[in-house]
Amino acid sequence: MRVLKRLSVWFGETLCGAIILGLFSTVMLRVPEYSVAKLLGASLFWIIYVSGRTGYAFTTLICRLLWSSKKVLRYPVCAAALCIIHGLYYFLATDTGTPRGRFTMLTVGAFAAFVSTLAGSYVLLRWEQPRSEQAVI
Repeated sequence: MRVLKRLSVWFGETLCGAIILGLFSTVMLRVPEYSVAKLLGASLFWIIYVSGRTGYAFTTLICRLLWSSKKVLRYPVCAAALCIIHGLYYFLATDTGTPRGRFTMLTVGAFAAFVSTLAGSYVLLRWEQPRSEQAVI
């Protein structure tokens, strides 16, 4: 049951991070002849494809399943660092974008990874606490 909880939290974190990065790239790439929904859909597809292709999704999945620290900030910092490392790998391997665009996407990607995994870590910490330790509202 614990692995299933961690897996569902990882899936939610990954989806939220992709949505945040997709919204940012949709705003950045605003092309008048395309609708926002089409741009967002294309951005989400591309982000999920690249995160799978570079191994980011796999490494964060392994880290989330094996991470057992009660410190909420440790895993988000690790996920943001993994995002930067895999993003650098992608940009160096494909030689796409301008240096400024690469820096912006790496920064926003790390921010999205940090925020989504911070929320996920908090949810997972609350979810895995025994009922006797949780406050009753």
